[in-house]
Amino acid sequence: MPELVDLKLVFNMKKYKEKVEFIVFSGYAFTSAVWMEGNTDVNELWIQVKPNQKYTVVAEYFDGDKTIYVINDALVKTKFFKTGCDKPCHYVYEVSCDLKLGEHKYK
Repeated sequence: MPELVDLKLVFNMKKYKEKVEFIVFSGYAFTSAVWMEGNTDVNELWIQVKPNQKYTVVAEYFDGDKTIYVINDALVKTKFFKTGCDKPCHYVYEVSCDLKLGEHKYK
């Protein structure tokens, strides 16, 4: 099994016009260890995580003096295949975590 696999964090901000800060917890938000934290100004960001482990991501969007939080979790799964590859391999799937804001009015 691979030590690390890729997880895609998906945001929906205006590219290069704002930043989103995020914290990735290895388990549940605020009660588990922080895996990583950072910020981005792009809508898709690939990070590396351990396979078959739950991660919860907290994204912070900023709108003037308001902070809007989006929280979602992901579990990047792997499956071992003896066939289907040139040699036995692990297939990685469910590799995306949707952190997009909805079409809501925030007051």
